[in-house]
Amino acid sequence: PYVSSGANKRGKDQVSSPILELNQLQRFLEQVSHPDLALLVLSLLSTLFNVARDDPSTELMSMYTSVWPTGLSTNPSIVDKNVQDIIDGVLAAYMRRFPKDVNVLQTAADLQYANSNYRSALAIYVEVVALKTDFFEQPIDGSVLNDGCVNRMVRCCTEIGRLIQAAVLSQFSQEPNYAQVFKYLEDR
Repeated sequence: PYVSSGANKRGKDQVSSPILELNQLQRFLEQVSHPDLALLVLSLLSTLFNVARDDPSTELMSMYTSVWPTGLSTNPSIVDKNVQDIIDGVLAAYMRRFPKDVNVLQTAADLQYANSNYRSALAIYVEVVALKTDFFEQPIDGSVLNDGCVNRMVRCCTEIGRLIQAAVLSQFSQEPNYAQVFKYLEDR
């Protein structure tokens, strides 16, 4: 009485490769054209990146982190290289599609920072601040530049040997570490 159709089953000669499936997933995610949906996808990929990397100092920040499950860190199938490849491709597509979206740019800057590309990260962080302040026509306050972003920009400057810029950027912190600022100025 119950007849099963073989139409939805894979035959022995139709073995699917995980690499092929990841490429298909990436191409699908790159096609997202609605800005809010793109931010949701970036949030998911950021969460997967953070789980795979498991380094709180280089976490990618995103708007919708609260919508994703917290038990992902116990999943061994989340591979750092696979997540990195997907987020690189999807982020590149979104930066072409949404070049002035500060959330997309923030994720790009965080990804550069996480991969120790400090010069690129700093350039993108500055671009984010420029967009948020209408190219520095509005004041820079805590809503534009939070302490996490300031600390990352300061670290970028110190890593590329720009200690004066690190000292100046430190002043944007809610509670500047003046001992560290004076050390930057002494080491210059």
